[in-house]
Amino acid sequence: MSFLVLAAESLAVGGLIHLLIVLIIVGLILAIIWWAITQIPMQPPIATVVRVIFVLIVVLVLLSYLLPLVGVNL
Repeated sequence: MSFLVLAAESLAVGGLIHLLIVLIIVGLILAIIWWAITQIPMQPPIATVVRVIFVLIVVLVLLSYLLPLVGVNL
């Protein structure tokens, strides 16, 4: 019985480590995109719209990775 519990825990830890690595890679990609966006000179209203859209995309990406952990899918 304890072998099954240890096996289930190791699978859960492996899944969380995989999720952590994926989130780090996605975070680095999004950070590079954010840096590129800030390097482009834009007028104030357009810059605000671009920032809001970028934040919405980041939130959707995070939700798509984190919500399945609690059993909810987008």
